Amino acid sequence: MVVVGCVAAVLWRAHTGARWRWFWIGACLWTAAVAVKVAWALLANEAVLGLAERLPSFWRVALGTAYVGGQSAVCEMGFTLGAALLWGSMAARSRRAAGVGVGAGAVEAVLLGAVALAAWAFARSAHPEAAQARDAMRQAAAAQPLFWLVGPVERVSAILAHVGTRVCVLAGVARRRAAPVVVGFCLFAVLDGIAGFVHIMGLVGKSNMWWTELALAVVAAAAALAGGHYARNWPAPPQAPPDGGGAADA
Repeated sequence: MVVVGCVAAVLWRAHTGARWRWFWIGACLWTAAVAVKVAWALLANEAVLGLAERLPSFWRVALGTAYVGGQSAVCEMGFTLGAALLWGSMAARSRRAAGVGVGAGAVEAVLLGAVALAAWAFARSAHPEAAQARDAMRQAAAAQPLFWLVGPVERVSAILAHVGTRVCVLAGVARRRAAPVVVGFCLFAVLDGIAGFVHIMGLVGKSNMWWTELALAVVAAAAALAGGHYARNWPAPPQAPPDGGGAADA
């Protein structure tokens, strides 16, 4: 996961020559959005999901899935939209928009990878509870084929989705059209809604995770296609200064 995040950042920079500032802006926006999302979850999730538990099975799952996905989209896409409305230069060029998405996805991948590495190191330690952690890891690995690949593959899908959805949202700002923004919000809501569905249904550790990864990959591909479409048809900004690197950031 750490490697996936680093490679994504390097490839974006090599391909576009855009300034690193857009990467770090994306990382900061993701950090702020996740902080708000965590606070929201702590304050409201128990009440909302508790209400859903009183509903018939279908509506319980539908409401919970929609709530989890919508919560993520409002926070992550909302912060991106708000920042672009305040600072229009974010949406001036498609490569900047992609950098914002790469920053969000890559930093998330690196942090999750670091957490996984810390968990592995703890399991290998002499701590009294390390044996339980080792057993849990062995059971998870035994239950899933190619278990070690699940995390990196998921991060590839996540980064594609982060980039595609943020390009959609920023394209909407650049075009002054609501449709691309709605597309970005909806695709991100579906992506995180899948994760919400898996948890609500109690499928974590009980089903083949590769089916979940396939569903995430489909949504990520849709986001990448949508983002690519808008990026190829980006409106030319009037008198927009070029980024560094000796090349204009088209």
